[in-house]
Amino acid sequence: PGMHGTGSSGIVIELGALSGHTLAHEIGHHLGLFHTSEPMPATRREACVFEPLPDTPECHADRDVDGNNHLSCEECAGAGAENLMFPAACDASELTPQQIAILRTAPVLQR
Repeated sequence: PGMHGTGSSGIVIELGALSGHTLAHEIGHHLGLFHTSEPMPATRREACVFEPLPDTPECHADRDVDGNNHLSCEECAGAGAENLMFPAACDASELTPQQIAILRTAPVLQR
């Protein structure tokens, strides 16, 4: 929010795939949260980008057992797939205390 006109200034949701989980996840992005773990392009398969909050769980690229450069719910069970901001739709709802603090201080929610 507040960064109009950038490649990161909107949310796109496919209506046919809309669920409460998807909506909560996308609202989390809008309020300042990032994906917990994001694999890098195949040229750098050994690396991931992680949410910068220290208490957010990380699922590392070495868990990508099928080698498709996508971290699935099954591959990351116990390593972040339970978090609402995990990039795959795992129907997860957990948030860490620091993620909750980010949500509570989101500028769009302030008076």
